[in-house]
Amino acid sequence: MLKEILERYKDAKAQANIVPEEMAPAVSAGGFALKRNGQRLMRESEAEYLDYIPKILKVIALSGDYSKQFSDIATRLSGIITYDFTGLVDELTNAIKSRSHRPNFSNQEYEMLMDELNKLKVELGIQSLANPEFSTNDKAANLPIRESVQLLIDRTFGNDLYALAAIRRISKQAFEKKFAGENFPVIIYNHRNSPTQFLPVPVRAADIDSEVTEKDVAGALHGINSSLKGILNDLKPKQTKKPKETTNTLE
Repeated sequence: MLKEILERYKDAKAQANIVPEEMAPAVSAGGFALKRNGQRLMRESEAEYLDYIPKILKVIALSGDYSKQFSDIATRLSGIITYDFTGLVDELTNAIKSRSHRPNFSNQEYEMLMDELNKLKVELGIQSLANPEFSTNDKAANLPIRESVQLLIDRTFGNDLYALAAIRRISKQAFEKKFAGENFPVIIYNHRNSPTQFLPVPVRAADIDSEVTEKDVAGALHGINSSLKGILNDLKPKQTKKPKETTNTLE
């Protein structure tokens, strides 16, 4: 399915790259029409691709202090995409701090948060997004900015906004890589176990609460690949053989 979509996208891109200005005047009008049609088909193909990825997404959910370390090593070994589930809080916090010189959260920082959430709504294609409620007597008032942002996001959206951002951004990364396999595995670290309707149930989950070595991660990836019928094969991992004396964290 993805191969077909990408082929249509490739054909549409070639059509969109037509340069009508270089055509003879008698046919340039037709060239402009072809170009516009190609651009439309590119948008439609990309949207179809992004909508399809969630159907084949296989989530490996990691929590714990060393889940990012595991994820970074896994990417290096296999090319698997990784995503920070709660990284949205840092993203919003950094955006506010770039505009505010105050260390704590107040009405002005709240307005900045609303601006950033509106930008996020556009990025994710969300038609409507609830506004976090805030007042000067709020528990989130006068806390360090990151603490306030996390409190407001968690209180208003639970895990749903994190999951919506994850699914859309992971799908876009798949598109950028032009992934065309039958299953799309991804590691989501800093994962939360609370259910959300926007992400599939993880195929594997683990709490990584101690440091891991490359050997540990290679063994875990091998175990996942073996038990889930070659789920990582489409990623063309560099490590294909099970190393000796490994600790399989995720089996």
